[in-house]
Amino acid sequence: MFLWSRLYLSFCISEDKTSVKVKAKVLQTGETVEIVGDLLVAADGLRSSIRQSFLPDIKLRYAGYCAWRGVIDFPGKENSETVKGIRNAYPDLGKCLYMDLNSEGHTTLVELMYKRFNWVWYENQPEPQLKDNTATIKVSSEMISAMHQKVEEGS
Repeated sequence: MFLWSRLYLSFCISEDKTSVKVKAKVLQTGETVEIVGDLLVAADGLRSSIRQSFLPDIKLRYAGYCAWRGVIDFPGKENSETVKGIRNAYPDLGKCLYMDLNSEGHTTLVELMYKRFNWVWYENQPEPQLKDNTATIKVSSEMISAMHQKVEEGS
């Protein structure tokens, strides 16, 4: 069973360690429910409230970079200059994952199903000041301009 739209509140492990009971709030109704299961997977993100309650002394460590990510959809555009240029620069695309490394960070490029490329640009930067309980910051037009400038400079 996999449940969406539940906000984790707390959990406890049974005495015989064969099950877990989770208290959660149903987001649509505000009702608090108890769910019993064999396994609790803490897949609630980087700043997991489940991990925080289970391992409260473990602190996150900034890795030194942020990531820009995108997907290029190109159905019907297989012969465009952009797609031909990417395929020329990365001739084995579709059979492997490409990684380019430099002193400013690294990028990855992989071909997905249905004529799509997935790219991620990891850029070395000082630790950002995050708000609330997120690891994502709102992108500004200045940040995008700086990214375009770095690409044009070849860094």
